[in-house]
Amino acid sequence: MVGFGRTRRRRLHRTVLWVVGLTAMVCGLAVAYFAGSELTVPPEPVAPVPSEAGSGSPAGPGPGGAQRVNILLLGIDARQEGAQTRSDTMILLSIDPATKAVAMLSIPRDSLVEIPGHGMDKITHAHAFGGPELATRTVAQNFGIPIHHWARVDMPGFLELIDVLGPVEVNVPYDLRLQDGRFLEAGRHTMDSQLALAYLRERYNDPDGDFGRADRQQQFLIDVAKQLKANLTLLDVPRTLAIVSRYVETDMGLRDAVALARLAWATDLDGIRRGMVQGHGIMRNGIYYYAIDWPATRRVLADLGIKADSRAGTNAAAAAAAPGFAPAPAAGE
Repeated sequence: MVGFGRTRRRRLHRTVLWVVGLTAMVCGLAVAYFAGSELTVPPEPVAPVPSEAGSGSPAGPGPGGAQRVNILLLGIDARQEGAQTRSDTMILLSIDPATKAVAMLSIPRDSLVEIPGHGMDKITHAHAFGGPELATRTVAQNFGIPIHHWARVDMPGFLELIDVLGPVEVNVPYDLRLQDGRFLEAGRHTMDSQLALAYLRERYNDPDGDFGRADRQQQFLIDVAKQLKANLTLLDVPRTLAIVSRYVETDMGLRDAVALARLAWATDLDGIRRGMVQGHGIMRNGIYYYAIDWPATRRVLADLGIKADSRAGTNAAAAAAAPGFAPAPAAGE
């Protein structure tokens, strides 16, 4: 009986400590959230535009002259924990802290760019060669856009959020057959983590190819964000934070992360401007690449409010026109 009483007391102590710890964590986050932290342009980007490095210019202005915060989102699909893999998804999130305007630019994984120290290659290989640091440098150098922060997401793990918080409602824009044989008709679908992962991975059967996949990925993120805003409760916070801390890595400190969360919570998600790097498929030695149309991409950047002018693309455009390249009608690995 004495041992049983001690066991009950130990369990009670652990329960009390857990409740106290949870309460302190939630209160701390609430204080940080409501303290008024605002997202600001860092003094130095993690990956400056090469010509601007050391110039003291913190960021390139948008078309209206406003300074923006640019965050590179890297979605990886690591089959082995800790493996340095290619980035399966690359999205530039650009925010104007003054107006709270948000833009998303998808960069196709097969985009032919110059990777510092590695020559011309698919942009997806930058992460495999040098992790987030090289991936951010590659984007900054080729697109002429300073990158201030990065976030790397292990997509299969991160999608556990769906299983924790409940299935997500996703609008599938057109009929789509997945690689595992499942067929999705156009319209609303309730997805668990496994179906969502298959849906986000699918690109070969998408009638719009890379454009379609990029658009579906962007819309999926917005749909999930909407449902998180609508359904997340304080009781969900511990499990949510546990998943995020395990499967999301970032260079952002707590202040910037809280400021970003505040902005996301206040953002009109339907008002996010979305676009994709423009280009077309080409073949080189039997390998598919996505050759970027730099003039068209500069127009997209301007339309999204990310960058007024760009000097990027001359090296990649020249390489795309070099001997050995030929147009390709469809994507392949």
